[in-house]
Amino acid sequence: MTEKRTLDVRGLACPEPAEVVLEAVDTLAAGHYLEVIHDQEPKLLYPHLQKRGFSFLTQKDDGPVIRVLIWREQDSEARDAVVREFP
Repeated sequence: MTEKRTLDVRGLACPEPAEVVLEAVDTLAAGHYLEVIHDQEPKLLYPHLQKRGFSFLTQKDDGPVIRVLIWREQDSEARDAVVREFP
């Protein structure tokens, strides 16, 4: 069963958002993915996610909110759920 967890890190001082996200992704079960709500694109986080075997998609709107969806690279169930949510 697919499940999305949402983590809002807006307003946290660097490096706390990255630390919180990395701690959260390590607990993702099969089929689960993480939605991160951020106030800036977390470009320094991306290499850490890739090294740990995670994939991600980033959505930038015209507003101040950035959404990043993160799942385990080999988790096709979570990837498919992200693709359905994030066309």
